[in-house]
Amino acid sequence: MSDFLSGYGVEEERRERLIKRVVVALVIAALLGGALYLALRTYPARRQVRDFLAALERQDYKAAYRMWGCTEAAPCRDYPFEKFMEDWGPKSPHADVKAARIVNINPRTCGPGVLYTLGTIVAHLLGERGCDCGSGVIHRLEFPGGEEISIWYERKDKTLGFAPWPACLPQPKAWQ
Repeated sequence: MSDFLSGYGVEEERRERLIKRVVVALVIAALLGGALYLALRTYPARRQVRDFLAALERQDYKAAYRMWGCTEAAPCRDYPFEKFMEDWGPKSPHADVKAARIVNINPRTCGPGVLYTLGTIVAHLLGERGCDCGSGVIHRLEFPGGEEISIWYERKDKTLGFAPWPACLPQPKAWQ
């Protein structure tokens, strides 16, 4: 008689263990995916800023100017190549690009809301340096002497420019 009931409930227990393992695996995958997203969401911007600094270091000013979405044939309306050279050329205050570095931006200034701030703090703990502002990313460059310049990366066309503000502007709420 004991052999007959010894297998009672074994299948249910096995199914429950399988379901628990699948749920735990899905939760872990979601957490890892979220962490990976937070860590890599601004990677293209950081790479573009590094490429910009590398072009300046090589003194390839035309390539650096193209990263701003401008060329000598079609210069930017408000930022001609001569002005670019004043800002970034060999006689500019930022000529020593070898000493320039991308510095962290305080995560609390990157956006509104507790969840956004927590997500940004996690991203910074995972190695993020810039502020994700939705349509673009702000990275801050620090030059010798402590001067900082905020660089804006526009996601739409992958160009650089001076950031219009030091950190992301808070987005107005629908009820305001």
